Amino acid sequence: MEDKRLIGSAANIIKKELTQAFDAREIELLRLELRAKSDDPARDLTLPGRPWPRGHRHPLMIAAQRILRVFERLGFRFSESPEIESDENNFTLLNIPPDHPARDMHDTLYLKAGSDGAQAKNGKQWLLRTHTTPFWIPVMRSEPPPYRHVTMGKVFRREAIDATHLPVFHQIDAFALDRDLSLADLKATLQIWATELFGEGTDIRFRPSYFPFTEPSCEVEIRCFRCRGKGCSTCGNGWLEMLGAGMIHPSVLERLGHNPDEWRGFAFGLGLERAAMALWGIPDIRLFYENDWEFLEQFSTGAIK
Repeated sequence: MEDKRLIGSAANIIKKELTQAFDAREIELLRLELRAKSDDPARDLTLPGRPWPRGHRHPLMIAAQRILRVFERLGFRFSESPEIESDENNFTLLNIPPDHPARDMHDTLYLKAGSDGAQAKNGKQWLLRTHTTPFWIPVMRSEPPPYRHVTMGKVFRREAIDATHLPVFHQIDAFALDRDLSLADLKATLQIWATELFGEGTDIRFRPSYFPFTEPSCEVEIRCFRCRGKGCSTCGNGWLEMLGAGMIHPSVLERLGHNPDEWRGFAFGLGLERAAMALWGIPDIRLFYENDWEFLEQFSTGAIK
């Protein structure tokens, strides 16, 4: 017991001496460093360090993940699709021949692939895709139905830049093909999507429209979540246009090798930026791409849901 007391006392003396020596050396080194940096008065080495900020997902990727997760739960399988497409895939096989007026809605960026401009050696014209709908084509040609597929990616058009338009933006496109699908299946799918993304009580409505590759076609609108349909500066008339949809056109099915009397399908496509703007009340699409720190930081802590 006496040995333990003597050893403990000696250990405390040694600890005290080591601590004093460590503190003295630390002060000495700090003085040397301060003296070496004395020509830089803006640097105060006595200040505590600043934590390096952690990165986080971009708001568009947050919105994309939420949307794609809904369709995944509904049985849709994600498919990759190329950003460079042939004119045939982007237009012709989707019921948009060279003289079709619908091409005027797609201000297309063609690529030079040969000595004669955009005309490639194999006779095809190549372009930056104007929509993600061409992803139907390799899927329908490579495997038998039924299908439920979704894709997402950048699309390119010669657009004037303003608060709602950019020459490069993102689309999410999906389609399903089975024996007995109808508009009722399409509406039920999109109602689930709207409810999951915007919350319970979100109403949707179909408004007749036109797309060459669907028949019938419709624009899908959601009841404005700000004014609940009364009309406000966000929506104007109580409804927000969100996406285009319809039943896959029989002639498209025939071109891709499927009998329209046997198979029926629906499809829809939406702009990711437009959905994100509606989800968080963002007034200008350019905010997603300006790398404004204060804007992006709103999405780092989960405060915006």
